[in-house]
Amino acid sequence: MRPRSRGVSLAVLAVAGGIAAAACQPTPDPTGPHAAIARVHRAHCGACHTRVEPGARTRAQLEAALPHHRNRVHLTEAEWSEMLDYLAADARPQDDASAPR
Repeated sequence: MRPRSRGVSLAVLAVAGGIAAAACQPTPDPTGPHAAIARVHRAHCGACHTRVEPGARTRAQLEAALPHHRNRVHLTEAEWSEMLDYLAADARPQDDASAPR
C-alpha cells in the first residue's frame, strides 16, 4: 500500500469509528413539557412496528391510526391527548419562527 492511500484509509477508519461510537451513546432522558409521555413513547412505541418519531406525522395521520392502537395500548384520555401533542408535526412549536430576535 502506498503511504498516501494508507493515510486516507486510516482517516476513513477514524471517522467511521467516531460515527459508530456516537451511535452507541445512550439516548438522554427526555425533558420539557412532554417528558413523561416521551418516556412512555420511548419505552413502548416501536415494540410492534418502527417507532414514529415526533414531528414525522400530522395530527390527522396520527388520529387515523389511533383506533387500532387504543385496543393494544392502555392510556388514559389525557395521556392519548398528550401523546398526540407530543408526536404531531403540526402541534409542535416552530423553534425559530416565533422566537423574538
